Amino acid sequence: MKRTLVFLGFLGAMAVLLLAMRGYFGRNPRVNNYKKKYQQQTTNYQQNNDDEGQEVAKLAEVNPADSTSANTNNQTDPILGTWKITKSFDLNGTSYEGAVKFSKKGGEYYQLQWNTNAGSYQGVAIKKGQNLFVGWGNSTYGIVAYKINKDGTLAGEWIASQSSRAGTEKLSGGQPGVIEGKYKVNGSMGEKAYQGGITVTKTGTVYQLSWQLKPDGQKGVGIVVGDYLVVGWGFGTSFGVVNYAIKGNKMLGRWTIGAADREGIENLEKVK
Repeated sequence: MKRTLVFLGFLGAMAVLLLAMRGYFGRNPRVNNYKKKYQQQTTNYQQNNDDEGQEVAKLAEVNPADSTSANTNNQTDPILGTWKITKSFDLNGTSYEGAVKFSKKGGEYYQLQWNTNAGSYQGVAIKKGQNLFVGWGNSTYGIVAYKINKDGTLAGEWIASQSSRAGTEKLSGGQPGVIEGKYKVNGSMGEKAYQGGITVTKTGTVYQLSWQLKPDGQKGVGIVVGDYLVVGWGFGTSFGVVNYAIKGNKMLGRWTIGAADREGIENLEKVK
């Protein structure tokens, strides 16, 4: 009888351990923990075309046949390749682990694929000097780098996840020295032009953006990097922005997500 009780106790302990492990590996360090506390804010951002439930593709495997070409590209562009996450804190201060793979999208534009112990993500990036501005999300998302001008205008360059071409977007009607406010939007991508409006508000250290365009629904979240307002945009709620400051074979990253009021940390070191 005593042995039976000991054995049953052992089985119970194992069940608790398995449940704890499931909770750990099922955690999304960038979204899920933070959304528990800010669920109401996040709900306000949902649109009819919310794509939050869609899965992001897993980190692509490198084809051995392409390894020679990949090594050559990595030598000419030091950003290309795999970088290990060496230090990280999500918006609740929890650490996570993983790696980020950088590939070329064309010109000064890049594609990113995260593979972490809490899931996989994809992103697109624009390089400006020694900074890599990154937008990430589900399905349709992108990144905008707005140059903050002294006259209150913002001159933007943007790229979307599903396009290899970049667009431009100028915001006018703002006040010099103040980022928050309502702006008129005049943008273009190739020969296609568009107009509309945008509202910029600030929560904590983070900026929230809402475009009034057709089709409507785009939201964005931004951080200030030097004289740039760097904005990751998307639809629904699952999107964010990262800035990586390039320091040789290391990158110092700060990031945030839509509806947030603070930033996280993600530092990288190149491994291959």
